[in-house]
Amino acid sequence: MKPALLPGSWLQALVIALAAIIPPTTLQAAPVKLGAMGDSLTDEYWDSGVATYATNWPGLVVLYRGVNMGPTAAQAGIGTWGSPRNAGYKYNWALSGADSSTLLSEGQHTGLQGQAASDGVLTAVLAIGSNDFIPTGSAYGNIYLNSWSSAQIQTYVNQTLANIETALVTVRSAGISVVLATLLDPGATPAVATSIFSNATDRDRVNAVIQSVNAGLKTLAQKYQVPLMDWYGLEKAILGPNTSLRSTLKLGNVNLNLRGSDPGPPNSAPTNAFVSDGFHPNTA
Repeated sequence: MKPALLPGSWLQALVIALAAIIPPTTLQAAPVKLGAMGDSLTDEYWDSGVATYATNWPGLVVLYRGVNMGPTAAQAGIGTWGSPRNAGYKYNWALSGADSSTLLSEGQHTGLQGQAASDGVLTAVLAIGSNDFIPTGSAYGNIYLNSWSSAQIQTYVNQTLANIETALVTVRSAGISVVLATLLDPGATPAVATSIFSNATDRDRVNAVIQSVNAGLKTLAQKYQVPLMDWYGLEKAILGPNTSLRSTLKLGNVNLNLRGSDPGPPNSAPTNAFVSDGFHPNTA
């Protein structure tokens, strides 16, 4: 039996959607203890330095859906949990800047694994790999410029998938149910599309490799019978393809500016889809 492939791309949208179908009374009666591994999309914005005026998905599900990601370091009466959690939620091991390799070297997977026994965390999100194709890294530039051979690309794809599988298997070995998320294409963000990587056709070359990783994640989800959240699919449904990026999205009868960045106070623009860096999704 194949796992359900949920439509989606941004973690915040998908987890909120999942939480929304659970009656609030159920959540209040038995708060879900949710762990997480990932990068800056999952590391609390306020703790990672992305933005103090915007809130990403962990804060939203904790504040509005009764999901328990553990106390912050301040709530626990300590200054910091230490890296990678720093001052954020106890069960959230995501660290800004992490890729599939540094997730392992940082010990996100082993840290969360231990919380199954120590804290009863039995559900988790694994959302990693987008930074394996971050534009400031070598892979993005080499693929964009068509400098890597197909063999080099395949080796890189295989290593990314192997890293993610290691994290998945480690956490599952402790009895934690894991939801996987597909990789995002950074080329669709305003920060990348207007940078030195402005050629949409060349960005699509990177996008094709990201799709191959996502195909591998689907295979992993089937192998281990875990749900797969298709962040990539939602991203493309909202932002459009690199060669025809959309400019607006009407949500709740409000037009969101998909190419705009919110600078924060005192000139906040909350209907702009990205925070000031033009890379990370804004709260809306």
